[in-house]
Amino acid sequence: MSRQTSLRPGVVIVAVLLLQFCGMATAQVLARGDYRAREEAISTRYVSARAKCAGLAGNPRAVCAAEASAQARTARAELEARDRPSAKARRRALDVAAQSRHAVALVRCDARARPARAACVAEADAARTSARAEAKTLMQRAQAKAVAGEELARERDDAAGGPNPERHEEARQQCGGYAGGGIKTLCMDQAGRRFGRRP
Repeated sequence: MSRQTSLRPGVVIVAVLLLQFCGMATAQVLARGDYRAREEAISTRYVSARAKCAGLAGNPRAVCAAEASAQARTARAELEARDRPSAKARRRALDVAAQSRHAVALVRCDARARPARAACVAEADAARTSARAEAKTLMQRAQAKAVAGEELARERDDAAGGPNPERHEEARQQCGGYAGGGIKTLCMDQAGRRFGRRP
């Protein structure tokens, strides 16, 4: 029987989420109708998933219910990150995904006897810690790639001419989508370097 708390599926999910989030910094907020439709779809999938648990009993039923809840929580966090793109929302979605996988793993551990259960819980905790560290590393790489792209774009802008007040203001407004902190400051600095006044 394969281990249920293996880290690799979590890392794959983190990588997929990061690929989705990398282009969100300048994404438009979802239309309200589109947001509600996606939210309702998540609720519908959750109800359907929970209904499938009715024919189960004991730990399998508990695992089924935990998985349904985990999928719904993760999907809602991803939807929120798409609707209001910011560094804080992206990190929250990744954390919710890690926490949700951890919650399911703990329910699976409940089916084991005491000595094996303790080891199972320890493995689940380690997997969550590793997933968080992997997410942090991947996001740092994505940020570094974005900075490199900004520098290249700035070089092209420098070659094209002087400051561009309209694009500077547009870029500053896009930076407002970040929830404060270092990434928002970095975004503002890059906007100034690319489109603002230059010496």
